[in-house]
Amino acid sequence: MDVRQGVAFFAIIPFESQPKFNERDILLVKNDTSWQINAYFYGFSFLLYESFCMMPHQYHGKGGELLKILSLQEYQQLHSHTPNEKIYTMLWNQQGYTTVGIDDVPIRLSDNQITFFTPMNYVEASETGQGVVIQFNSAFYCVQQHDQEVSCIGLLFYGSSGIPVLQVSDIQETKLAMLLNVFYNELEINDHIQGEMLQMLLKRWIILCVRMAHVQLMAEIPLGDGRLDTIRQFNILVEMHFRQKRTVTEYADLLNKSPKTLSNLFAQYNQKSPLQIIHERLMLEAKRMIHYTDKSIKTISYELGFEDVQSFSRLFKNTSGLSPTEFKEQGIRVIES
Repeated sequence: MDVRQGVAFFAIIPFESQPKFNERDILLVKNDTSWQINAYFYGFSFLLYESFCMMPHQYHGKGGELLKILSLQEYQQLHSHTPNEKIYTMLWNQQGYTTVGIDDVPIRLSDNQITFFTPMNYVEASETGQGVVIQFNSAFYCVQQHDQEVSCIGLLFYGSSGIPVLQVSDIQETKLAMLLNVFYNELEINDHIQGEMLQMLLKRWIILCVRMAHVQLMAEIPLGDGRLDTIRQFNILVEMHFRQKRTVTEYADLLNKSPKTLSNLFAQYNQKSPLQIIHERLMLEAKRMIHYTDKSIKTISYELGFEDVQSFSRLFKNTSGLSPTEFKEQGIRVIES
């Protein structure tokens, strides 16, 4: 379903004039210019019409808080983002195909797929279908500080298995589409509680996505299970300390686990080994620095905590198959697809 930016219009019709529905039943009707959503709740039928217009929807708080909702076309025109912007991005490709370069590696999204980028990613959209992009900064909502509320770190953001791409089901599509329209409506209201309301809506959006990610990526582990929390916490710690800590033992100590317990847990759920995750995160940063800066290999190795260039070059070649110099000369994409 293609729900774009615009103004939502609601009409309330007495329930007696409608067929009987469960309070959660929803009927979607499409015409050439808009989507009509008939949502039957508690004795009333809400008819929601989405009128399309290409105008940005943004919230700017007094403390630097930022929330933006863009169409994919607007996102492309704004040249996407670089790590300097400190923006978290959730991109929902609703119809057609969208190609985004994540650290220079293309990911092609098809109908009803959603993906997630962190402030660490270099992102650029080339081909775009129909869809929306939700962006926010840490001042608006810090996913690290509020992870207990939404449990998205290590799953949607800063995961160990690369950029997550989720398939949105019909039921999930309806939920996201209706929530998106509440976003648009709230962005038109300028009062002292607008920021808090938008934060609540963002949390609900993230939680819906976390549930999708859990089912599609880690269905073997129930939500709330301590094993899932351990995997997520490990990913968080690697993101925080990959420049200083390079051994599984160091992270196991932070998690109050033995290195063997940690390794067995990752192996049990077909995850990459803890050491592989540490090395890949370190080398991803090295590739970004080689690709996007003019720093020398020696400077990069020093900034990443290596005592000598030889140790850095050896690990780099073991993980990528090329020496740092060869990688730089060939201009290879940052992440192997």
